[in-house]
Amino acid sequence: MDLKLAWVAVAVALLAALFAALLKRREGGAVKLVAFPAKPMERVFKDTPPPDEVQPLRLSAVRNEYVGSMFGVWSSEAV
Repeated sequence: MDLKLAWVAVAVALLAALFAALLKRREGGAVKLVAFPAKPMERVFKDTPPPDEVQPLRLSAVRNEYVGSMFGVWSSEAV
């Protein structure tokens, strides 16, 4: 799979999850949506909760370089 296509797929999935959370919030419920970084050798499952201290998620790389990264997206409700 092309790397650009993979990043586009990740961005679309995150935007869809955020949009679903915003729609639920408009209906009266408060949905907590958290994106958290994971360690390179750590497995993130669908029931893995975020760490207690959540910091902003930042990804960076220099030009013409590939950097592997993994993160989880967690919600307080099913979205």
